[in-house]
Amino acid sequence: MKKRDQLPRLLFVDDDPNAFQVWGDPLSTDYKWDVAQALGPVEAKTQLQNAESTGHPFDVVIIDRQMPDPKTKELKADVGDELLKDITARWRYVCPIMLTSFGGEIPAQQATRYGAYRYLLKGTDVRTLNCVCRKGMQMQLVKRRRHTLLYMGSPNQVVDELKSNVSSILSPHAYGLACLKQVPGGQILIGSCVYHGCAPGRLATALEGGGAFVSGFRSIEEVRESRRYRLRTKRVEIKPEHGSLLDSPGSQLIVPILESENPPQRLATNVVAFLWMESVQEEAFSQEDAEIFSALADYVGIALPGAKVVEERRLTDRAVEREGLLSELAHRICNPLQIAQSNVDFIAASLRRADKLESTELTSQLEQALKSIEQAIQAAEELRQGSSPRRITLKPLKLATLAQEVADSFQARARAVSCQIDTRINAVVPMVKLDQAEMRYVLNCILENALEAIQQRRAKSRGEPQTGQIRLSLCADPEGTKSVLLSVQDNGCGIDPKVLPRIFDRYFTTKEQDFRKAKQGLGLSDAKRFVEKAHGTIEIANIPKGGAIVRILLLACKRGDPPEVILV
Repeated sequence: MKKRDQLPRLLFVDDDPNAFQVWGDPLSTDYKWDVAQALGPVEAKTQLQNAESTGHPFDVVIIDRQMPDPKTKELKADVGDELLKDITARWRYVCPIMLTSFGGEIPAQQATRYGAYRYLLKGTDVRTLNCVCRKGMQMQLVKRRRHTLLYMGSPNQVVDELKSNVSSILSPHAYGLACLKQVPGGQILIGSCVYHGCAPGRLATALEGGGAFVSGFRSIEEVRESRRYRLRTKRVEIKPEHGSLLDSPGSQLIVPILESENPPQRLATNVVAFLWMESVQEEAFSQEDAEIFSALADYVGIALPGAKVVEERRLTDRAVEREGLLSELAHRICNPLQIAQSNVDFIAASLRRADKLESTELTSQLEQALKSIEQAIQAAEELRQGSSPRRITLKPLKLATLAQEVADSFQARARAVSCQIDTRINAVVPMVKLDQAEMRYVLNCILENALEAIQQRRAKSRGEPQTGQIRLSLCADPEGTKSVLLSVQDNGCGIDPKVLPRIFDRYFTTKEQDFRKAKQGLGLSDAKRFVEKAHGTIEIANIPKGGAIVRILLLACKRGDPPEVILV
């Protein structure tokens, strides 16, 4: 992108050196253009290519229509037309202008059809040529901005880009610029305003303060009814009832922004906003300015519906993400609370029956309940902090101790549903790198699923007596790798082979979803995510005799291994 302090670049293509002296030299010395000369199409295309490769492309190319043919060297009237076609096809960011002695309506129409911004005769004075070149360069700039506008992520971004583009095109003298939103009913204008080097009027002051302004301005009504721009170039033409951004504007240009209700067909367009520009100087805006800014407003009107869709999708995605986070944390809160409830229920039932409770058993049940409550509190704190993804630390951990604690915490629930939990933990099990809270959550989910599978099988067997069996095993990997194998096996209903490939999918569950009971299809998905983050693997399979088995393979480590921070 060209820097603002760089001179605009112009390439003058004419085989007559005298023509360059008449127009090219004055454009450089009097009107601050960086002008280069080419005597024919081949040299012109070479210079265009070189300028592009150096990062300083030309902004405008002035082309003579009659020049020597590159092959035959004969003067032909259409050589300039062919160059014009090549430029509009290859260098679309350049503004091409025809300047020739061969006038006429038909050549002018052809040049316009081929992409020329203007078709001028060589009797044109340098001042007029400079104005045409400046406006043409601005129009090309607006066209290039169209692609930028189409990829904006929200209507506010579109409006900000619009104001930025207008500010870069406006002359450096004092001006005011506002983008006013049309509220249904047409009585209130809401928008924002910027002004440069001038005192703002009450409308601009209200908009700059973020407020609304009641509209009784004739200008707004005129533009809305005609759906065309309104241009005033004399100070006396701007009346108080018209409304103004500046205290004493000399020129005023108001352009409607039309948004289509059906963007592909551009039908039933509505005036949704106004691009309002003022200058302290008279005749600061011309008809060409009005056309340029109208084209920019059209691009904004096309971009707005798409930007609204993108913003709505983003808001929807955020809502879905927030709902997913809440579901996950509800799962993490409800799961340990259910364990705590089971332990407390066991104690309460024993007391109601006046059973004798050994102090060690009572202490064990209460400790398990307290640990589960602490886990729920930790999950609630994560919800309060909005921590997603969460940062956890993997440290060397005695998995045998943790596995036994979790199994013990489920004993009360297991007894309540006539189920036995058997633990088979080898005497020597290597340490593994884990986060204790996360691994406790994984084991809770697996044992919870095992208990529910047993209850489902019992319900399907129509009351036939069946003792539930859950076996938790932990050992060094029997295949001799430096790993630890954890498995949980049950004699429940097993898993339908049709849904087994989806068992780890997020929000997939074979049970009816219940937010209050943490049945959201998150447990196994979270377990897989954590195990894989901890450099392990997890798999689930059915057992031929009935039931399922979960196998988790984790890398062994040493006590002194450094901790590792991961995001889950």
